[in-house]
Amino acid sequence: WISPRLPPSIVLVVSKYQTGVSNMDVDTVASSAAAAPDAAPRPHISSSSPSLPVHHVDPVDRISTVDYRLQQDDTTTQDDGQDTTIDDTRAAAGGCCPRLVNEFKSTGPGFFGIEEPNGTNIDVEATFAPHPVKRTLMIRVLFFTATFVTIARTYFVSYEAENTYKFISQLSHWSLLFCALYQIAAAICTAFRSTLIQPEPDEPQTPRFFTRIMWGLYSLATPTALIVTVLYWSVVYDKGRVDVSMENLLAHGGVLLLMRIDGLIIAHIPIRMKQILYLYIVTVAFIVWTVIDDYVVTGNDDEKDAIDNVFSWKTEPMWAALWTAVTLLAIVPAAYYVIWLASLWS
Repeated sequence: WISPRLPPSIVLVVSKYQTGVSNMDVDTVASSAAAAPDAAPRPHISSSSPSLPVHHVDPVDRISTVDYRLQQDDTTTQDDGQDTTIDDTRAAAGGCCPRLVNEFKSTGPGFFGIEEPNGTNIDVEATFAPHPVKRTLMIRVLFFTATFVTIARTYFVSYEAENTYKFISQLSHWSLLFCALYQIAAAICTAFRSTLIQPEPDEPQTPRFFTRIMWGLYSLATPTALIVTVLYWSVVYDKGRVDVSMENLLAHGGVLLLMRIDGLIIAHIPIRMKQILYLYIVTVAFIVWTVIDDYVVTGNDDEKDAIDNVFSWKTEPMWAALWTAVTLLAIVPAAYYVIWLASLWS
């Protein structure tokens, strides 16, 4: 009853007492268990075993001493002349701020590293496409269908398929396209389980290529959808001029909700802080596009939506430059930080 519930070091001490050794060398037990804790025997204590000779030595003192010395042996390790402690690793994983700093370090998790600051590796299959497979695949296909219908209705109904340029020039549509690409990649990874193979210990600790594509699209599409949703309902929405249709709700919040359900509840996709680079690349590309749109293509504010109008480089360059600075220094980091915090909770 006791042996399956105790660490190997304690079981080893108790077994010594059972065999009648009262004056054993505790240091020898501690060093052997610390050197190979998994290899230490776990003897079974049966009901017919002789009682412990507690009159020789207090077993509590013995066990406490062994455990304490094992902890001392495991606390500090030597690697190429540098000391690292378990406490440092636990601190890196124990709170948001230490983990945030750790993820930005070169020694922290890479862009697609599966290592966690506490020294463990994430389970690729359970993280990105968990069982039951049929349920996960069905939900992801339904989510993609909702996103696809939203894109199709926006393109064929709102824009009547005549102004493709205007459709692709708006940030909200960029966000929908990123979400749709992620949902396609997620469905493929769910259906083809070979993309979710756990890397071997002697291999680079990153998922397979297609899983990395899925991961990168998620870290890009989710904060982009959050930025679009917040800006739309706080800056763009005008109760007297804009109809709250199902298409409008899905494009500015509904698809974001589907992405959150997918990444936080159905799966448990982590967000790496280094992946914010992808969001910055897309943000800079969109800002550059607004400059080209203003000076080369149209320059007509009437053909833009309200989000694009804040980047009116031709008519109000100072205001556009101010919004660029606010976007790059405040909006993008804040949105990404919120998504990152939610992934820690998941």
